[in-house]
Amino acid sequence: MEWAAGYVTGSKGYQVEVNAEPVRMIFHAGKAMFGEVRSHALDVWVAYRYWQNQYGNPADSAPYVCTLHGVSTNSRKMNAAATGMTAKF
Repeated sequence: MEWAAGYVTGSKGYQVEVNAEPVRMIFHAGKAMFGEVRSHALDVWVAYRYWQNQYGNPADSAPYVCTLHGVSTNSRKMNAAATGMTAKF
């Protein structure tokens, strides 16, 4: 098979999958409030996840993605953000 413009010739148009597992940024609030002794007593975090071309299916081309009235729903792309707090006793 030959490569052409990101697609494998003769295939259904599979593309390279980009999957960034949750990237998390952590603030050690326990260390800021109580010092080194309680370094991880309280952690506050934000996380972000990006997933494009889920399972190798193109994110923006019909008919290999879900469409609604002929318009792509971009169901093969996911962006997610989360926040949280972890407390240790």
